[in-house]
Amino acid sequence: MSGGFGNDTYRVDDALDVVIEADGAGIDLVITSMTYSLSGQQIEQLTLTGVADINAMGNELDNTLVGNAGNNLL
Repeated sequence: MSGGFGNDTYRVDDALDVVIEADGAGIDLVITSMTYSLSGQQIEQLTLTGVADINAMGNELDNTLVGNAGNNLL
């Protein structure tokens, strides 16, 4: 999945999903029900969904990480 130059939202629901975002191309969000890392990506926000005990890892950007109803390591 690749976004444009504005703010983009990506729904990641498969381990094979790949998000490609350009440097400085808006404030971008990944929504997922799986453990996910923003490392090495130009994405600023990550929201976990569902009730599973999963984790969210940020990156060097100004991140917002939101957990789900499970036990999360952010």
